[in-house]
Amino acid sequence: MIAFQRRLLHQVEQLYFALGILLMAGSLSFLLSDLGSLGAYTVEGAIEGNRRFQLFAGVFYGTAIIYLAANAQRAAALLRRNGWLVAFIAFVLLSVLWSDERALTIRRGIALFGTTAFALHLVMRRPRDEFIELIAMAFVAMVAINLAFVVALPGVGIDFNRGGDWRGVLQHKNAFGTTMALAALVFVVQQRRGGLRGFIYLAMTVVALLMVYLSGSRTAWLMAFGVFVIGMPFFAVLQTGRLSVPARLLLLSVFGLGGLVLVLSSFFGVALTAIGRDATLTDRTIIWDLVIDLGMQRPFLGYGFGAFWQGDAGLVIAELFSSIGHAHNGYIDLWLYLGFVGVAVFLPNLVLLVVRLIREATRYRGPEIAFFPLFVAMILVHNTVARSFPEHSSIVWVLLVAGLAYTSLPYPDCFRRRIPGDRQTASGNRTAGSGPVLVTARG
Repeated sequence: MIAFQRRLLHQVEQLYFALGILLMAGSLSFLLSDLGSLGAYTVEGAIEGNRRFQLFAGVFYGTAIIYLAANAQRAAALLRRNGWLVAFIAFVLLSVLWSDERALTIRRGIALFGTTAFALHLVMRRPRDEFIELIAMAFVAMVAINLAFVVALPGVGIDFNRGGDWRGVLQHKNAFGTTMALAALVFVVQQRRGGLRGFIYLAMTVVALLMVYLSGSRTAWLMAFGVFVIGMPFFAVLQTGRLSVPARLLLLSVFGLGGLVLVLSSFFGVALTAIGRDATLTDRTIIWDLVIDLGMQRPFLGYGFGAFWQGDAGLVIAELFSSIGHAHNGYIDLWLYLGFVGVAVFLPNLVLLVVRLIREATRYRGPEIAFFPLFVAMILVHNTVARSFPEHSSIVWVLLVAGLAYTSLPYPDCFRRRIPGDRQTASGNRTAGSGPVLVTARG
């Protein structure tokens, strides 16, 4: 009976986490909004001001905070390993002191704190391999939900005013395409496990990539191209055992920087023309010039977390560009919100995460190792033309925080569950089986 109860509690917890992931990915917002006529609601309105959404999200935030408090010793140990993350969240909450919209900054700051707590709750309850499997299963449900809306409610799931671009329940093709590109990444990583499950995930990868294409989002197209055509081969170089670690890093740096310079200097204009865009990136550069001028009025502390676009400064931009709530560049938005000081507190988190991921990729193999480097590469690029992070109630923020937390743990602690068929050497390093293995100089 005790074993049955434990399994039941485990399944309930799995459902709880899956619903939280779907909520952060925006695929449950339709349940918490008044649809009215088809296409009448916006997810942005649900997330930013819908009381039902706030109450529902509050259940996940509150549960996570209670769990962290009940396991204060373990939580404190994890937070000590991620001091820059703690410092950033503290600075976000502190920004209410100089915010132009204090009520908004308090609400969004608390939501970011809650989203962070939810991510840490996941990390403390699931080893990394189970975490990524849980993300993948939730994303299967997400793809199904969005596909159902496209088929059953095309007036909601398809934007006929923009040539029939797919938008699912996310209500904007860019959000839809970006989320499907992220789903394709999760699925292609999971298909490396092989067997029937691997075949299913391979099929889901194809479906997700097709949905990326049908979204008509050029940003999502480039994200998918960057990960599958550029990112995965580069990651394979990092994981090869036929070269020494310094040689792999040197090769990656030379080809990575060289390729970036080549694209920017020679093919940027050609690429933009090919995907139907001009050199202003659909007026993004014009917006950047305007908001940077306004941001320089308060360059060091910014306007308060989340406050710029709802304050007087944001209204100046809104008069020129309707329905705009971000700079189409997450790094610029971060600076507008928190100034140079906030950027200086946040950037060490990214640097630490990248360094840890490169260190892992040169030492270990496995689906669990592959996901986070490719995800971070995708999001770092995406954040230059959209706002991916830092964002409350966002699956991207959940995954970034989880990546920081997992990579801060000693390697064996990330995989507390032994994988069937895995064996260990005398030194304790995994060397065979379906789980991650130590990469030696000779592979």
